Amino acid sequence: MNWKQKTLVFIAIVIIAGIPMWLSTYTQYLNNPLFSVYAIAITSVTAGILAFKTKDKKRYILLYTMGAHQVAFIIKMIIDCNADPTNHNMAPFEMIILIIADAVFGSIAVVAGKGFRTGLKK
Repeated sequence: MNWKQKTLVFIAIVIIAGIPMWLSTYTQYLNNPLFSVYAIAITSVTAGILAFKTKDKKRYILLYTMGAHQVAFIIKMIIDCNADPTNHNMAPFEMIILIIADAVFGSIAVVAGKGFRTGLKK
């Protein structure tokens, strides 16, 4: 994949993972964990597909998809903090939790994607 395709994939991850978060209020986001589960699932599936389709290293794919999810979350924080500055008081911890969840599930997806790729070559 060239840099244009990677940029489009990055933007697609940000938009697809971010739209449900951006359209919800802060209380809806806090009371419904499916927003985060959905975004983590989208990020992990994309990481698995990228691992299967590209020759990029696993760590680059993982960091790339995790970064896109973090951008979507930062946009969510900006939207919420514009409405009420006291929202997201624990933002660094929220970001760390998302990074850990993305790393765990993304790693599984990347290893599976690379495994399928090498399995098909044999």
